[in-house]
Amino acid sequence: MSIIWQGQGNVLDDKYPAIIPVNASGTVLGKPLEQAVARYPELKDIYTASYAPGHRTPAVSDREVAKKVVLARIPKAVGAKDKCLILLCTRYHWREGSDIRLIAENLKTIADQFDNGNAWGIHGINVPMLGAGLVDLPLAKVKTVIINTLKDRKIPVNLYL
Repeated sequence: MSIIWQGQGNVLDDKYPAIIPVNASGTVLGKPLEQAVARYPELKDIYTASYAPGHRTPAVSDREVAKKVVLARIPKAVGAKDKCLILLCTRYHWREGSDIRLIAENLKTIADQFDNGNAWGIHGINVPMLGAGLVDLPLAKVKTVIINTLKDRKIPVNLYL
């Protein structure tokens, strides 16, 4: 992995797609998703269509849908590039805490996609401290998992602390 940059700032402001942490319930927006939706209102419909129970087969549980990583393309003005955001589940349900194994598995899915031909056509990712907000996972543990999961992969990473 090449961590090109580590620091603070708004994960939405860089040229690379930002990873937006979500929960698999598909109905309740956490703070990071609310902030992204404030800037890109179309993202709420993409989140709901991708994760909400009414938009998936009834037999599919929150645990199964949580392993779904979604590339959301937000259309820009004519002639400009679309904004890409990546929805990544950090928890199975909004009432539960973040799951470090789920975070690692979903980051691996992104890196595998990038390593296997990059069908998404992205050139890097902006990674916030997934699951380390409020009272969830310790920042040091999250940072270690992000680095260990993405090391030796082809995807350039901006790591937001």
